[in-house]
Amino acid sequence: MLKSRSPLLPQASYLRNQVQCVVAAIIRAFLKITRLLRHLVGDMGKTDNGRLLRFGKVYSDPHLSGGGLGHLQLTHPLGVLFFITDLRVKRVHALMHNHSLAVDLVGAITAEFEGGALGTIGGTGNLGGSNGRKQTVQIYCEGGSIEINIVSGDAMIYRRGQPPEAIEPVVGEHDYRRSAPAHNLADIILGQTSNHSPGTVGWRVVELLDAAYRSARQDGQSVTMEELYAMK
Repeated sequence: MLKSRSPLLPQASYLRNQVQCVVAAIIRAFLKITRLLRHLVGDMGKTDNGRLLRFGKVYSDPHLSGGGLGHLQLTHPLGVLFFITDLRVKRVHALMHNHSLAVDLVGAITAEFEGGALGTIGGTGNLGGSNGRKQTVQIYCEGGSIEINIVSGDAMIYRRGQPPEAIEPVVGEHDYRRSAPAHNLADIILGQTSNHSPGTVGWRVVELLDAAYRSARQDGQSVTMEELYAMK
């Protein structure tokens, strides 16, 4: 079971059911996130004003977190992407920069998926202000396109020859589903529901990020899934 709550967003489940693209169609997935990640991964886990964050070194020590932007933030929109589309990565090129931090702060990834879909994935944690925080997933295919903002909860569906469909954000106790994975697991054990956040989604996220980090260490050289699983 995937720990991330992102695929459990009501919008993600609805959009998953709306995706009806020809398998051979080229899908372009664009992910862009801007977060105050520098405050999370700065020296000793401190903010610019010197106050200690409750996370300590969890986000700033690569031995604890494994990475910065990729592992701490890209996992959320990537989980939504793989949940909605059921894609699987085939080949990855990536560049990442730490900018004096111990973990990555900025990343740019190009991915080829099985079936011919292409994706561009990028983000920066150096927002530098309180506004503009954004996590979006955009999917383009033969019959239309989808855009979902994970932070605000807004989503749009554009179908060829039809008016756009707006999906309003969920407001109230269900808008930020922090406990949704635990509740879903309990309901599965009780036989009351199915797994709404399958482990295969997390697996595919890890495949892409593992290949991306390896590619970045090789100055952007291509890393295929065959090469990834052959590496020791």
